[in-house]
Amino acid sequence: MRDEMWEQLRRDCQTTACRGARHLECAHFYTFGLGLNPRRLRIEQGASLCTCACHESCPVVDETRLAVPFRDWRDRCTCAGADAARRRFDDAGIEFPDMREQIEDRRRRSSARRDALQAVRAASGGRTRAEIRQLYVDEMRSRGLDLPADEVIDAHLDFIGGNPVPAMRLAGQSMTQAARALAEIARMFRPKSG
Repeated sequence: MRDEMWEQLRRDCQTTACRGARHLECAHFYTFGLGLNPRRLRIEQGASLCTCACHESCPVVDETRLAVPFRDWRDRCTCAGADAARRRFDDAGIEFPDMREQIEDRRRRSSARRDALQAVRAASGGRTRAEIRQLYVDEMRSRGLDLPADEVIDAHLDFIGGNPVPAMRLAGQSMTQAARALAEIARMFRPKSG
C-alpha cells in the first residue's frame, strides 16, 4: 500500500511545463509544502520537486524524499528553468523557511532561556521579587530573547523561589493545547463515514 501511494504521489507531482512536454521551462520546483512521506513515514517540509524523468540528472534529486530543503533546491538545482524561477522568487522577495534552521533556532533560544533562568537563580539570594524580576528581564534581553507573558515570568519567578507548581501548571496547559491541536489535525484526515 505504501509503495502504491508513493508511486501515485510521484506521478502526480509534475509541473505543468513537464506535463506539457516543455521540459526546458521547468524549474524542477513543484511547490513549497509540508506533508507525510509514506515511504519514510515522516513529515517533510520544503521544496517539493517535479518528478518528471527529465530531472534525473539534477543533483538535488533524492528518490526517497518528496521534499528537499528549499535552500538545497535554490543552491544546487541545475535544471533549465531553475534560474528563472530563482530570479522570480528574488524579485518578489520570497524566502521560504528552512526547517533545519528553524529547529536549530528553537534549540538555541530554549538553551538561552534555560541559561538565563539558571543565571538569575544563582544570583537571586537575598533579593526581593522585584529585583529578581529585573534580573530575569535583563538576562533575557542580554541573550536577545523576547520576554514571555507576565504569567510565564511570574511562574519562572516562583520556580526560582523554590515553588515549581505554577511552572508545571503552565507546562501542563501547554501540553493539553498541543494534544487538542493534534486531535483536530487527526480529525481532518479521518475518513468521513456516510
